[in-house]
Amino acid sequence: MWTVRSSPTPEYQAAAPDEGDGNTYTVNVTSPLTGNFECTYLVSGVMIVGKNGLSMTVDFGDGSCDNEAILTYPNGMMETYEL
Repeated sequence: MWTVRSSPTPEYQAAAPDEGDGNTYTVNVTSPLTGNFECTYLVSGVMIVGKNGLSMTVDFGDGSCDNEAILTYPNGMMETYEL
């Protein structure tokens, strides 16, 4: 089992991709991101991913190795995303 925990200031700003597209990206880990060696993806935890001030929530679930995350968009719409 491995875990990525948020730091005291868990929000990070990343530089634009190599193309220099002028966008600002953020990632804020609000619940520790956890995985295990039996799964090839995260199995629990929550992060908020943003681009230019618009954010969506990515919830990796309850620890089940189910290959899914729940995405919540700024308008409140939710969808299941296959990892």
